[in-house]
Amino acid sequence: MKLFYFTVYDLATCQTGAKTHIEKIIEGLDRLGWEITLFSCTESLSNIKPRFDFKHICIHRRDISLVQHIRTQMRITRSLIWGRHERPEAVYIRASFANLVPVLWAVWHRIPFFYEINGAAEFSTSHRHLLPVVLSWENWVLRRAAGVITTTQEMADHFRARAGLSDEKFEVIPMASGCPDLAGPGGAGEIREGKRGRIGYVGSLSEHCGAETLLRSMATVGAAYPDVTLRIVGSGPEKQEYISLAAELGIFDKVQFFESLWGDDVLRFYNDCEILAAPYYGGFRYQRPMGSPTKIFEYLACGRMVVTSDLPALKTFRGCPGIWFCRPDDPEDLGRVIVEILSLPVKRRKELGRRAQEYIKANHTWRHRIDQTSNFILQRCKGKVL
Repeated sequence: MKLFYFTVYDLATCQTGAKTHIEKIIEGLDRLGWEITLFSCTESLSNIKPRFDFKHICIHRRDISLVQHIRTQMRITRSLIWGRHERPEAVYIRASFANLVPVLWAVWHRIPFFYEINGAAEFSTSHRHLLPVVLSWENWVLRRAAGVITTTQEMADHFRARAGLSDEKFEVIPMASGCPDLAGPGGAGEIREGKRGRIGYVGSLSEHCGAETLLRSMATVGAAYPDVTLRIVGSGPEKQEYISLAAELGIFDKVQFFESLWGDDVLRFYNDCEILAAPYYGGFRYQRPMGSPTKIFEYLACGRMVVTSDLPALKTFRGCPGIWFCRPDDPEDLGRVIVEILSLPVKRRKELGRRAQEYIKANHTWRHRIDQTSNFILQRCKGKVL
């Protein structure tokens, strides 16, 4: 299978779950024998170093301004017309305004294209002139696509209803974990009996990720276990506000804030915590669809117990004994769940952590996602499954 894959991410500098998803999927398809041509953006053509075994074409995009988006379209057009590429059997487009040309090119040449979409424009802009145009364009793309890929059923339901499409055109492919790599030596790590260690949080410091709820929950946790500390890793628009809130709540000495961590550093952070938290806000239940959270897969792969919000998009974790749920936006309930976990015997917590690792290995590795992606594309293109 010859596949063109388009993304606007700069894979040399990006450090998000999206980068992990892109690289794991296309590297996996390459190992399956697919002939991959990857198109991605880069801020600097001078810093490009070969990173993949397959063909990788970098499109220069200095920044994300409107002017640069237009220039990116022109450069993609030039590459497709004069790049002397062999005609692909399918095109995979990771949704973005900057991928207008690949869609039109695939439609013009009658090449089946697959559209991965994990964010709804109506929740990121309210521009009264631009938004109707964007929604009309996006709905047209969804209708013309050979298949649409999202990371949660809630996302699929939203776009299916908006564009008036059938179920069979959609495939839900969640994020995954590199487990067992994340577990590291010693698996679930050593939990010290009698010392109630640390609660950890990694992610964006913005309203929808729930760090404020976690900070406020420390009143309940601290009343039961005064020695517990909270470690928060990340950056975002609310960071300074959260630092001030910790002081206001009288827990500043119990909370540590760290800048964003990557690679082995974040792995060490995971393994240095007893409980990892992801208290997403309740708006994901009634205001907007939620994507698949990479960090929960990684939390569980490290053999740590996890507490998160009880939201529809997280129902995929219902079968995992290592993840416990609380009511969204409810600091007292979050604190109650954390206290319940801390009150478990050390042996029991280790056992639940081990079972969490086994759950990820059995259901949510990148190998699972690669097979699911390749099968869906082949089904829609050729009517057969590997």
